[in-house]
Order: sequence, then structure tokens, then C-alpha cells
Amino acid sequence: MIINTSPREGEKNLYSASSSGENYALAACLPKKMGTVLLLFGANMRSTEGAVNLISSERGLAQLYSSLGVKPGDRIPYFEVLVERKRAAQQYDIIASRLVVP
Repeated sequence: MIINTSPREGEKNLYSASSSGENYALAACLPKKMGTVLLLFGANMRSTEGAVNLISSERGLAQLYSSLGVKPGDRIPYFEVLVERKRAAQQYDIIASRLVVP
């Protein structure tokens, strides 16, 4: 289960895996005291795979750059993104993103 504490228009305040086959995952690149941490989270292995694919595939990275408004080759800012996989789909799509200001 993923709780959205500050939902924007069109976003839910709660995302959880459903019996209809929807899966959600969170990927976040956040500052820490001495560097940066990358967090990948899903409610189960299948949903965690979506977060991994986001940061490890060309398609996922292109979506990430587009969602964050950066160009390929630019430094990726700190971020949080929510990805979703519908039952019939073979890929995950970004459904919400946030820039994180340290």
C-alpha cells in the first residue's frame, strides 16, 4: 500500500494492489546527509519490478526524464515517482511524479 500524503488533482490518496491486477511501485532519489539514496518500493515482487524497470530500461528512463522535465544527459534532480501496471499491460507507466527540493 502506498499513501499519497499530498494528492494533486486526479491523484488518489491511497494506492494498493488490487484483485483486478493493478500494481503500484514507488521510486525515489532523495538527498541524505552524506550523498544520495535511491529507494525502490513495491507491495510485492511484481510491483517492485516496475520501479526497477523505471531506472534500468531505456523506455523507463525516457519516461522518467520526460516526467521530471529534464533532457537526456542532464543531471536528474531529486524525485519521487509512482508507477502503475495494469493487469493486461506488460509495462509500467508513471502516473505521478514530484521533484524533491533538499
